[in-house]
Amino acid sequence: EALRKNNETIDIQKHFGFLPEWSIVGPFDNKDEKGFAVAYGPELDVNASKDPDLQAEYDGQSGKVRWQPITTTDDYGMIDIAKQIENYKGSSMYAVTTWTSNKDQQVEIRLGTPNSWKLWINGQLVFEREEYHRSSKLDQYRVPVSLKAGKNTLMFKICQNEMTQDWAQRYQFQIRICDSTGSAILPSNPFRSSTMRPTLLFTILAIFSATQCIAADWRQFRGNAANSVATGESLPTELSGDTIAWKAALPGRGLSGPIVVGEQVFV
Repeated sequence: EALRKNNETIDIQKHFGFLPEWSIVGPFDNKDEKGFAVAYGPELDVNASKDPDLQAEYDGQSGKVRWQPITTTDDYGMIDIAKQIENYKGSSMYAVTTWTSNKDQQVEIRLGTPNSWKLWINGQLVFEREEYHRSSKLDQYRVPVSLKAGKNTLMFKICQNEMTQDWAQRYQFQIRICDSTGSAILPSNPFRSSTMRPTLLFTILAIFSATQCIAADWRQFRGNAANSVATGESLPTELSGDTIAWKAALPGRGLSGPIVVGEQVFV
């Protein structure tokens, strides 16, 4: 806090390797704690060796549900489900994100949650724990996994039971990727989540190279294929000077993912 008050940039999320950007869908039924063992739509996809379809619509606990983007600015990467869905009791949610590796490598997925959960990496169930409200802490669980070179898909299932006590209302998780010593391992894609964090001054960047090569449209959250990859050649890897075409100050906090169509930017 002292450093921030003196205008120093402190990126705790990046320092620890937290994953702050996800797509979530739900709630699905977990009444009487039965939903932990039930494979709902996203789980059926991974069981069939497919990536979850982020354009899909499913039958949820109280009607149709679709994938929605969620981003946390919490220093310690906490994704608070309760703030997104009014903390439905007796429900299950799924969360998906991708992580790009520059090589095949062994890493640790470290996570904390007070809820029951399952974790899939590239369609393979790597760990599960059916226990509710045991408390939660940083690096509560450590799961060694193998990541492949290129895009890796992480899917997380989190379940909330029907307990009514004040201490049983948390519905949240935090996940980071690190080595066996706890040092963060960062993804190889240049525009990682923490650099896209919203601020009061939301800078919208028109992506031009020195040769004025224009990238393709960016039509949805995380890009056209939802994989955080922009097509085009000679795209800048640093934002300064001629690579910033213009910027605009917007009021308040911004949690949106801007899209670009032609020469128009929608926030």
